[in-house]
Amino acid sequence: MGDRTSVTLTVLECHSEAVEKVFSGFCSKELITEARVDYLFEEVNYGTLRALPELQKQGIAYDSAWARGSEYEPGTEYLRFTSEGVAVKKCIHQNLRNPDIGELLLAIDSPQKLREVVLKKIEENTVLPWDMQAEYGRIYRVMQLLQG
Repeated sequence: MGDRTSVTLTVLECHSEAVEKVFSGFCSKELITEARVDYLFEEVNYGTLRALPELQKQGIAYDSAWARGSEYEPGTEYLRFTSEGVAVKKCIHQNLRNPDIGELLLAIDSPQKLREVVLKKIEENTVLPWDMQAEYGRIYRVMQLLQG
């Protein structure tokens, strides 16, 4: 028995057919823009979609956002690809999006340290945009084949 919650998986619309093959009917689909599609999953154990590694293998960028469970906070796992075909994955928990007040107070008397704390948090929360992700995902797949 696990801690179950709902998950929303967002992908580019051009990848919807591949995503539907991976998840084969275990979710409902909702078009959110002309470019992106949401897939809604219910009763997901610990908010973890086990097939996400398959999406990465196929070069499919995604946002996998889970709701609060009894043992964990809501958050989102982001997968994007760089123009060089490198996969960049970030997991951001909603309750950790802001800088820690204790860390800010320790740096309050030093503008440089305070700046560093804030910039570090901005970097932790910055996700690559959706722009060009279909193309960068193809580059990722080619790079994986070359690395063999």
